Amino acid sequence: MKTKNRKTIGVFIDWIESSYHIELISAIETTAHELGVNILTMIGGALNSSQKFEALCNIIYDFVNYKNVDGILIASGSLGHYCSEEELIQFCRKYHPLPVISISQALPGIVSIISDNAIGLKALLQHLITDHGYKKIGFIKGIEGNQDAEQRFDIYKQTLLKNNIVFNEKLVTPGDFTPETGRAAVRYFLKNDIKPEVLVAANDDMAIGAIEELQVRGIQVPYEIAVVGYDDQPASETITPPLTTVRQNISKQSIKALHVMLDILDHKKAEPLQVIPTELIIRQSCGCCEQILQTIATVIPDKSINSTDNTADLIIAKKEEILSHFIRTTQHHIHHLNIREKDLEELFDAFLIDIENIQDKYFLQLFQNKIIMSMKGRKSKNLWLEVLSGLIKATALYAFKKETLLCIENLFFQAQSIIRAQIPHVEISRKSEIDNQIKVFSALTEGIIGTVDIQSLMKLLSKAAPHMQIIKCYFAIFSKEDSSYSKLVLAYDRYMDEAPKLLGIEFPSDNFIPDLRILEGKPYNLRIHPFLRDGVFLGFTVFEFTPATNILQNLLRKMFLAGILKGVFIYETMKTEAERLEALVNERTGDLKQTEIRLKELNSALKKEKHIATIANENLQNTLNKLKKMQKDAVETEKMAALGSLVAGIAHEINTPIGIGVTAASHIYNETNSIYTSFLNQNMTKTELQEYMDIAQEASSMILSNLKRAYELIRSFKDIAVDQSSENVRQFNVKNYLQDVLLSLRPRLKKVKHSITINCPPDLTVFSYPGAFSQIITNLLLNSLIHGYTDDRSGQINFTIEHSDNTLHFIYSDDGKGIDPDNIDKIFNPFFTTNRIRGGTGLGLHLVYNIVKQRLGGTITCKSDIGKGVCFIITFPVNNYNIKNKDNGGISPPESPV
Repeated sequence: MKTKNRKTIGVFIDWIESSYHIELISAIETTAHELGVNILTMIGGALNSSQKFEALCNIIYDFVNYKNVDGILIASGSLGHYCSEEELIQFCRKYHPLPVISISQALPGIVSIISDNAIGLKALLQHLITDHGYKKIGFIKGIEGNQDAEQRFDIYKQTLLKNNIVFNEKLVTPGDFTPETGRAAVRYFLKNDIKPEVLVAANDDMAIGAIEELQVRGIQVPYEIAVVGYDDQPASETITPPLTTVRQNISKQSIKALHVMLDILDHKKAEPLQVIPTELIIRQSCGCCEQILQTIATVIPDKSINSTDNTADLIIAKKEEILSHFIRTTQHHIHHLNIREKDLEELFDAFLIDIENIQDKYFLQLFQNKIIMSMKGRKSKNLWLEVLSGLIKATALYAFKKETLLCIENLFFQAQSIIRAQIPHVEISRKSEIDNQIKVFSALTEGIIGTVDIQSLMKLLSKAAPHMQIIKCYFAIFSKEDSSYSKLVLAYDRYMDEAPKLLGIEFPSDNFIPDLRILEGKPYNLRIHPFLRDGVFLGFTVFEFTPATNILQNLLRKMFLAGILKGVFIYETMKTEAERLEALVNERTGDLKQTEIRLKELNSALKKEKHIATIANENLQNTLNKLKKMQKDAVETEKMAALGSLVAGIAHEINTPIGIGVTAASHIYNETNSIYTSFLNQNMTKTELQEYMDIAQEASSMILSNLKRAYELIRSFKDIAVDQSSENVRQFNVKNYLQDVLLSLRPRLKKVKHSITINCPPDLTVFSYPGAFSQIITNLLLNSLIHGYTDDRSGQINFTIEHSDNTLHFIYSDDGKGIDPDNIDKIFNPFFTTNRIRGGTGLGLHLVYNIVKQRLGGTITCKSDIGKGVCFIITFPVNNYNIKNKDNGGISPPESPV
């Protein structure tokens, strides 16, 4: 993978899912491209994970060596979640003599680039104690043994001691850096009647989880309990209220690590430990109001101040000092807002002109132009508010004339209105963009269904690539048992038309692609993923992407590529087996001819015929076994098709509540402008205010109810989609999960008039396979809609669920037309259907039968009379914590997080 004229740097990272991972890898890739450096990113899960799937992914790190990289950057902060320091050091040393740099975690003997937890976190805790007077400070810890987590907890205890606050163990809860442990911490405090004044979380994900749990329970943040975090993730700015946190400059760490690596490769000496300072970011979740209003309030003079002081002259005299401070404090926002320092200087000059002349002539017009050009969403709104606050604070402290301060305040409020006025336009544009992405994805996903050859799948991939931001896509499977060689089975390259001609080529696996000439030319940023199926590491994929525009596009791209790769693998497996069978047939044909000759010569026809029959039976049995496997693959394809259909349906459903919410928001925005104008003109009446309050209440209620509806749809879709595409065991509430499945099927159910009844204890919680449960419900219900009700009459569908002796009894019935007695014994056979015209595939009930018998270890029977509907009776064991499964070994129930 090395190229002659460029350095190639390997990057080890567990996943690229969260904003932390995206910021880290994006900074490396962007900087490397500017410096003309190749990046080879290995995405192989966290080390020493207890999850079998993640542990298998670790094998991809073994393919990196001196032949394909010049040095390695390791995202040890996330890669080493489950490692001791010594285990992580040993992992780094096995790549000697390649230089290795650790990012985010300091490792003795390894060059390390870390953030200074102490500076920012101490400033945050001191702000809570000194500025807010908090004494009862709760703390949500990170992963036990993790270097960052332990250091942050130590700083928490040291700061309490320094401020003479007694450490209280009851105010500390465990955590694992996920939102769920933030929610669990809140539940723990409330259950034990402990109410901290403020919650300090060891990272933003846990802080956001805590805020969400508090809001669900009706506890206002920050007025009843304040919450702060650590990391300054993008979501921290958009959550309500915006999160006070510590920015650890992940991008700076990553960029610094790349530059240090290049220095090492250039034989320059590198300091063993380099620290990037952290920065306190104050927002509203800690209890701070908008600082600009406080600033203005404290500096407006009383009547005793000489109103003849020349404020404008003083500010102009201090211009360079004020401007330097303003640009320095807002430097972080320039990149995200896609503006230049020159733009900030122009805004500052226009602002000075207006406050000097006590007018609003230049600044607001220029400010509006900059806003329209740069706003891409609510994050931009928050960043612009911070820029605006920085500008006001930089000048207000030098203003001593009341008229000047009032002018500054007027400019501030009008500029705020300009920012907020852009939100509806941004949201409408964003909604339209999302709708288009979902439509494109739905159309492309439909193309995967029924596509059974490589050429068709590659054409589909080529069509999808511009929409999915894909530059390169190579898929190889191991051709030897020791995985040393691989065979290319899929190839797409935007800049290489000859890529498909490489199919079938075998090459050394640590090359990752069959022809290194593909990488000649401009620098590349390749991402390598291991490919696993049925708990076996079978090969790898190589991708190069352009930067994705949003999280939704990342999700759609991931789902689309998963469908493509599964289709390619199934086809390749079937093709290989067909070639083997063909060779076997040819071999046996030759044997038969020789046997016939020998029979005639030896006059022993009877004995030889018996021998041939035995061989034929063995061949038939082998063929039958292979057909069963192909049948299983067809069922898997059916499951993916159902998931694709679910995506399209849910997308359509979400449009309605979002549209209503946008309309209501637009209406309340217009009414707010109107009442605000009346307020400014001092002609607002009590009647107008009352009417506005009524409209605001009604519109707010409409927005809340529709957003809640959209939230429920998205939540149910996410849960059901994840469960249907995985085979994990977990604990879940049966009735709630059944209702979520029915909610995800709403696009199909709302077209019919049937009544659905659920008879299930509301507190019934089991430990089983939710994905299997979802597949059973979906296929039984769709079977009724397609086969049971062929007319327009209303029907009755019933779900009855009971639990006894660790066994779940599931009874499903409808009052449709029933099943012919001649067919009752055939309904579970693959591809058997009586209604293919209406969309029956003959795989639905076969899939249910396989799930119940093989996955759940249960039984299923069907009773039916013509004209009286059907009744399916299913039983299977649950709450068996020693369930064995070929993917994950022994499964144990999850422990309580607190």
